Amino acid sequence: VFIHHTGNPNDYDCADAPELIRAVQADHVEKDGWDDIGYNFLVDRCGTIYEGRAGGIGRSVLGAHTKGFNADTVGIAAIGTFGEGTEVPKPMMDALVELAAWKLRPGVDPLSTVELVSSNAESRFDEGQVARLWPESHAGAAAPHGEVTA
Repeated sequence: VFIHHTGNPNDYDCADAPELIRAVQADHVEKDGWDDIGYNFLVDRCGTIYEGRAGGIGRSVLGAHTKGFNADTVGIAAIGTFGEGTEVPKPMMDALVELAAWKLRPGVDPLSTVELVSSNAESRFDEGQVARLWPESHAGAAAPHGEVTA
């Protein structure tokens, strides 16, 4: 599970979250040339979980959220900007935890170290290189706005 953030201001009204998501989707499609939003899910500051990339929430949908590491992972974006020291609202954190727990396969320790193999050289890892990741680490291809520590 990779948790990103969208880079939006944090003081948005939760009723505006769908509009913010459409703007992220437009950026991913028009700027990045992807066929849809890159994240599998997005979570607003009020704790509402939104489907991101089309394909169904119960299916394994290949995202475009972490270059080289999209296969067998899920990308969740917290709507807002959450760099080091920025408090994540409790409803958002609760939803992120519940969603991540649901998407992890049974028996996986969320605090364990994970080894992933890069599928391309577009990240800081060469294609085929093993990346060892641990909680609060990232593959070097997270959102350009910093990172969420969840």
